[in-house]
Amino acid sequence: MIKLIHAASHIQWPLSHSGVFRPIWRTAHRTIVKIVCWIYQHGYKVRITKGIYLRLDPEFLLSRTSVNEDILLDTMIGHLSPGDIVIDIGGWVGIYALCAAQIVGAVGKVYVFEPALESYNLLTKHIKMNHSEQTVFSFQQACGVCDEKGFLTNYPLSSENRIISNSTLISEGNDDTTIAVDVTSLDNFCMHSGIVPTHLKIDTEGAELLVLRGSQKILTQHRPIVFCELHPTRWGDFETTEEQITEFLNSINYHMDVAGARAEVIYTVMKANEQ
Repeated sequence: MIKLIHAASHIQWPLSHSGVFRPIWRTAHRTIVKIVCWIYQHGYKVRITKGIYLRLDPEFLLSRTSVNEDILLDTMIGHLSPGDIVIDIGGWVGIYALCAAQIVGAVGKVYVFEPALESYNLLTKHIKMNHSEQTVFSFQQACGVCDEKGFLTNYPLSSENRIISNSTLISEGNDDTTIAVDVTSLDNFCMHSGIVPTHLKIDTEGAELLVLRGSQKILTQHRPIVFCELHPTRWGDFETTEEQITEFLNSINYHMDVAGARAEVIYTVMKANEQ
């Protein structure tokens, strides 16, 4: 039903965009969305990748053309085993974290950071919909080099009735669209919590090097595998270069393999070099 209504909402009906029929069509569409959301208030089951299904919020699904995260997600899943400890930095609405939870099982744990409020609210909702409260633990924080205050800028991905926004952490607020957020380093988080991750997943819209630098102790002492999305077009906001990332990985005796690329994103796997 979700797919049918989603498809119908994108059809250019002959009369739906003409003056007199436009408000009628919009009212009808909003009513249908409300009915669908009520019917599937406990989540709509969606196949994410081979063998993994998640229950997701129907309004979220209607706002998206796809929830396909195949390139890096499949790579990450292929590396996970029961009992692993995963930290997801930039967890968005929880798709990676909840897929990881199905692999690591009851003896494993997933800790997910997401600073953007709209995404965080959906993240916590999805955790409940998938009954993963004992495995997935969420934090409305960003990760960086140290504990501090940062600023978040939201970039809307869609227009009317769309609830998801993209977000980027910046060093200082510069307009009315920025909000202050708490920032922690992964080293401090793990030191205070006693958590020892086996795997990290990073998707921070250009702030990858900041997160890596704030994880240096964890990386050098415990050698987790890192699944990282690189966003070169946004590195300028953080004064980051490819050479700096390469130098940092060399300094901690890690290497980086490219798993794939799409549009402006490079999907990578970072592993410790064999001694």
